[in-house]
Amino acid sequence: KRMNKKDSWRVDVFYMDFKNFFQWQPDANGRPTVRVNGGKFHNVGIEAEYNRRLSDRIKMSVSGSYSNPKQKEMNQNYWKQAAPKLQFTTG
Repeated sequence: KRMNKKDSWRVDVFYMDFKNFFQWQPDANGRPTVRVNGGKFHNVGIEAEYNRRLSDRIKMSVSGSYSNPKQKEMNQNYWKQAAPKLQFTTG
């Protein structure tokens, strides 16, 4: 992490490993309000964020991440991709 008055950088490395990952299923009305055990989940990745103050009223941010989120559902013997590997945001 690096910060000064005009800008900041942040880089993180992460590892997640869940044995009882929960997910939501629809109730009788179709709304996703029922929590169930979704099986196993793991993810390893890196994320970075850059913020810049352009003026007293304007601020800019850019961030991105690379990860490999995988989920192994209950009673399954294979891992599937649970979310995108690359993600970017600006603001």
